[in-house]
Amino acid sequence: HGRSLLDVLLDNTGMLACAEDLGTIPACTFRVLDEYGIPGIDVQRWTRDWSKTYAFKDAEAYRPVALATIATHDMSSLLGWWQFEAGTVDRGLFERACQNHGIAFDAVAARLFDLEQTRHNRLRWSEPRLSEEAFLRIIAKEEKEAWGVLDLFRGSVREREQFLKFLGCPPGTALANPHIFVKKALERVSAASCIFSSVLLQDWLALDTFFDFDAWEARINFPGTVDDRNWTLVIPQALEDIQDMPVNLVIRKILSQHKRLLS
Repeated sequence: HGRSLLDVLLDNTGMLACAEDLGTIPACTFRVLDEYGIPGIDVQRWTRDWSKTYAFKDAEAYRPVALATIATHDMSSLLGWWQFEAGTVDRGLFERACQNHGIAFDAVAARLFDLEQTRHNRLRWSEPRLSEEAFLRIIAKEEKEAWGVLDLFRGSVREREQFLKFLGCPPGTALANPHIFVKKALERVSAASCIFSSVLLQDWLALDTFFDFDAWEARINFPGTVDDRNWTLVIPQALEDIQDMPVNLVIRKILSQHKRLLS
């Protein structure tokens, strides 16, 4: 049925079809997209070895028929993700996982998380070097009894450490020099093996200090919410001013090095 719909779509347009193959999707999605030559999306922070090491995949291992990006319109900016989401777990998601596995969230939360550092409903691990064995002791479960919460633990507890390793940055880089951190991430996504690479303007402009913004608010949409923030993001600079900024030379160099420059 899905192939029939795609056939109708592709037979009636001269445009290139692209897929937003993000979130929870069936495994057949990737096979069908590959069969039809339809590009999907490889998001830097989500393109990881989820089944084994949880490490970030090398940019060269991204899908060739895809678009590489740092974030989409429904996601936080790179700096917003790093400050508030990287190395954390969504509170609602973790609570539901605990409930599904018979774990009393209130009884273990204070031992697992620094609750005073919780921002935007993200739980930050109290000990970034917490071992899996210690985690299982705290929740009083065996590995086979708690696969859901264990997966959330494995995917987030060392996320910051793994991302810095992926970028080739020493610990503390993002705090001491966020612009080098941003530059490394932009270079890596531009080096991806994907045929396309597209990065949101707020992430490009984070290369320079002139764009002083609330990293969490510098996003286009907050999924699942209805409020005045969504789809109202405005860059606080005129386009004419942006065109003359020195940071454009840095952007051009990154794109040129990785053969992403159109002209």
